Amino acid sequence: MREEYRISFGFQYEAWEMKIYLPETVCFQAEEEACGDTAGRNPSAFLTSESIFMIEKGCVEEIAANEQDLYEFSVLKDEVYERLGRPLSPEDIDRLIEEKQLEEIIFSSQYMVNEDDYQTRREDLAVIFKEIRQHNEPIKLAALEPYPELAGQSGFLFESLWYALERIK
Repeated sequence: MREEYRISFGFQYEAWEMKIYLPETVCFQAEEEACGDTAGRNPSAFLTSESIFMIEKGCVEEIAANEQDLYEFSVLKDEVYERLGRPLSPEDIDRLIEEKQLEEIIFSSQYMVNEDDYQTRREDLAVIFKEIRQHNEPIKLAALEPYPELAGQSGFLFESLWYALERIK
């Protein structure tokens, strides 16, 4: 018997996380097959002020700004930055390696970030884009053979972070 799943992917750019739900469900023979297939995927997402482009293996799927049921954004809360403190410099890392404390420090609870450290944002895509642009310069994609619809677009490239499977039937 085939099992039906809804797949979502999490993407990261700086302090921002984007969750994209694939619009269609996918059928697999078993959960192990679903996990294996989905874990082997490595998509990325390109955010513009008007759309999100999910890029994977030579294919591009556009998600329009008005398709808010297919995406959501969250950003690290301000208090997380206070907890984390200033970023470690290369010199700090070298010193911690010499003192054999690097793993102890970076894997301590102070530096672990989880879903409670993020704040969900429900604003329009253009508002999110504008807020990210306040602190970061968008990149402009050159003409890419497999992705002509992205050529010349300005935006932010979110990298793959996680995936999730929701069993439907």
